[in-house]
Amino acid sequence: MEEVLKLAEQLGRAVAETERYKAMRTAEKAVAADPEAKALDEEYTRVAMKIQELEVAGKPIEPEDLRLALNDDDAWEEEFMCIASDEVSAFLTHELISAVEDVKIEKDPVWIRTLIQAAEANYKEYKRTKQRPEAPGDVLRNVEFLGRLYVGMDIGRKKDLSVIWVDQEIDHVLQTAAVIELKRTPYFVQEQVLHSILKRKEFFRACIDETGIGAQLAEGAQDRFGASRVEGISFTAENKETLAVGLKQNFEDAGSRIPADNTIRSSLHSVKKYATTTKHFRFDAERTDATGHADHFWAKALAVQAGSRAAGVIEYQSIAQRRFGGVQGTW
Repeated sequence: MEEVLKLAEQLGRAVAETERYKAMRTAEKAVAADPEAKALDEEYTRVAMKIQELEVAGKPIEPEDLRLALNDDDAWEEEFMCIASDEVSAFLTHELISAVEDVKIEKDPVWIRTLIQAAEANYKEYKRTKQRPEAPGDVLRNVEFLGRLYVGMDIGRKKDLSVIWVDQEIDHVLQTAAVIELKRTPYFVQEQVLHSILKRKEFFRACIDETGIGAQLAEGAQDRFGASRVEGISFTAENKETLAVGLKQNFEDAGSRIPADNTIRSSLHSVKKYATTTKHFRFDAERTDATGHADHFWAKALAVQAGSRAAGVIEYQSIAQRRFGGVQGTW
């Protein structure tokens, strides 16, 4: 028995030294430090315990409890609703997404919460004094980035998330530095958070959704940081096709490393490609509470566009032209 315990102790130490275990411990600490993530984890635990109690008591389990515990709409529809998987219609497959995921990359480092809190404090001060304070970039003074920063921002206000996707270029690969989620956040706070990132010396280029209320935010960033560094992109059908195809090609070329996060994965997988009568393609997704309207997908696509070598105003090209170098013909 003593020998078995000794072997078990050695095995435990070996497991503790693996990268996956260390990543798990890092994730646990990040969840504990993030009030919103901690609340979601507690809600999951509550639902899971409720299901277990119902099962032990021999009582019926409500479908909604199962859906909440599963936390995966695709799996719910396929496994419980008997709706065939939409993997074929998804523009980015789970296989392609998982190929660029890295468990060591943090989605939301602790400085994000500090920055948002500082921006919210500035908003309160602004409402009190009517004087606009400087963006609180000083709270990032001890944050270290490892390469040029490329930023994509998909903007929402009432219904959808605003997502700021920050990539840092390391060895010609766009590695996620942060994914900032702003849910039902005042415009003032969104601008303060964005400008704090764009003030960094490592910042190189940003692409911002200028559809709707995004036009004012994009214009303000261009005025502050220069139109050559900040590009506003309207979400026309043609531009969305260019962005979506650019993101897919980046993933296929292993040009990104992203967090292994369920919300991000679901958002990236949610976008479908639909053929239209104009022989173009429409890219769209259903709106959900967790991922908005594929907001993470479009924020990442904008960051990839910002980091593309062909910097400048986005111009639409057909998929055939991009894929075959502009050679004319029918494909």
